[in-house]
Amino acid sequence: MCLSEEGHEAYTRLARGMDDERLQQLDRYYRDELGLAADTAEMELHSIVICELEIRRQERIRRFKRSLWLSSRRGRFVEAIKRWLVQRGLWSSSRQRVATSSAHGMSLYPVMSVLKPLFWLLWLFSAKPARASIEPVTKAPHL
Repeated sequence: MCLSEEGHEAYTRLARGMDDERLQQLDRYYRDELGLAADTAEMELHSIVICELEIRRQERIRRFKRSLWLSSRRGRFVEAIKRWLVQRGLWSSSRQRVATSSAHGMSLYPVMSVLKPLFWLLWLFSAKPARASIEPVTKAPHL
């Protein structure tokens, strides 16, 4: 016996509303208590719980990576440039694409096509160079 479509949607909404601790308790219950004796409906409920836990884990990872990015000098610099572009109407942060000029209806893609390689070069040159071993330099004899 499987869940109906309405039951699946209702349990998914219920799982989204639960806190992490309650979802982990449900996961332990489905895994330990039911084990192999679970029927298909209980297995489906367990998969919904696992899926919601995974979605939340991925969201935490995404936020952590974002905070690490913003804590670096390169990240703060790039974000400052993006903020400046948004203030001037050259970049739309909500849609993550180039805004169009409302006065002339023309695209500002050429501006962004120049800035994208600039960001790439800034990223390349701001990376810390690897330590090189110091070797004596020999002078070539003059001919």
